[in-house]
Amino acid sequence: MEEIYLMPQTTLEEFRGVYDWVDQIVSKFWLMVKCTRTGHPAVLRAHGSGESGPRFVFSYYDPEKKSYIATHQARVLPHLTLTISGDERQRPSSRGR
Repeated sequence: MEEIYLMPQTTLEEFRGVYDWVDQIVSKFWLMVKCTRTGHPAVLRAHGSGESGPRFVFSYYDPEKKSYIATHQARVLPHLTLTISGDERQRPSSRGR
């Protein structure tokens, strides 16, 4: 997985390319990434709206709110650790950008 850190991460399209690569790996094996801030299982997304430009966002599913909550944002892909979630709701069937 080290080759992902060599991929360009400047434009929104490049962020989405990195996101797609990560998503293919985690979706194939029903894995999640560990949030670099909280350490909890999270979904990785690529966002590009706003003045801050493109960024990676870690989110987790909150069953009480029945929605995903952002926990961490990064302008450069941090080191990723793959993990398993015991909660089926944590693993969305259709991951969004």
